[in-house]
Amino acid sequence: MRRCQGLKSCPEAELRKAAEHVNYEMMMLRECSERLLRPPSDPVLENALIESYLLHVRNLFHFLGVRDQRYGRGRDVLAPHFSVTWEPPECPTALRGQMDRVNKRLAHLTYERLTMSDQWDVGAFTGAMAGLVGKFLPALKERQGWFQEARNAAFWRDGVVVRSSSTDQPMMTTTVSVSEVVEIPCSGPGRKEKGHS
Repeated sequence: MRRCQGLKSCPEAELRKAAEHVNYEMMMLRECSERLLRPPSDPVLENALIESYLLHVRNLFHFLGVRDQRYGRGRDVLAPHFSVTWEPPECPTALRGQMDRVNKRLAHLTYERLTMSDQWDVGAFTGAMAGLVGKFLPALKERQGWFQEARNAAFWRDGVVVRSSSTDQPMMTTTVSVSEVVEIPCSGPGRKEKGHS
C-alpha cells in the first residue's frame, strides 16, 4: 500500500482514516471546552481537563499549518493533504505566542514555566480555533462530508477563562461569564498552577 508522504501523494483510503483522527481532535476540543464551562470539583480532574484541552488546541493548530511554526515533519497529518487549495492561515491574535507556551507548560518540563503565566483564555482560544476551522471547511470541496465536527461550528464558545487567583490561598478559578465565577481550591501547599500545564 502506498503511504502518504507529502501534500499530493496520499492514498484516498489513508486520507479518509486520517480524517477520523482530525474529527476526534475537533470533537475533544469541543467537549473539553464545553466541560470547562462547569469544571469538575476535583482539582486533579480539572487540571487533566485543561491539559487535554490544550493538547487538542496544539494538535489542530499544527494540523491547520498556522504560519510562524515548523510544519510538516515526518508523517504528520496536515490540512493540505485534504485540499490542494489550502493556504496556511495567519495566526489569530488570541493564539500568537501561545503554542510555545503550551509546549513548554504541557509537553516539556522547562525552567521557563517558573515565569510563564498559568492563565489560559479558553474562550479566546476556542474562538480562534473556530475561525481557523471555518476557513478549512470550504477548502475541502468534495471531502467536506469527512469532517462532521468542522461542520458543527456552533460548539465553539467564548467567555471562558481559566486562571489561578492571586490570593495567598492557592485557588484555581474558571470564569464562566462576567457575573459568574467558580473558585476551586488547588491541591498541594502554596500551589497556584493548574496541573503544571
